[in-house]
Amino acid sequence: MQFRIRIARQRRAGGVDTVSESIEATDVAEAIAAADCAMDAYLAGVPGVCILTDAVHGGVVWSHRRNMPSPPGSDFLSS
Repeated sequence: MQFRIRIARQRRAGGVDTVSESIEATDVAEAIAAADCAMDAYLAGVPGVCILTDAVHGGVVWSHRRNMPSPPGSDFLSS
């Protein structure tokens, strides 16, 4: 199975750095594990977000925010 990882991190001086790569995995669990490892390496303690998508069928498979505040208005679903 083919997946795409996109990772964004905040620059200390402002702005955002991004990286994107394709990975091959036997299943979704393996792809998520690879995305999590890539996120750890790229962020190195800096706040950021990782999105894993299915490269063939599209759609988000997994996403994770690390050391970032909740987005504004994120509690609207809990009302």
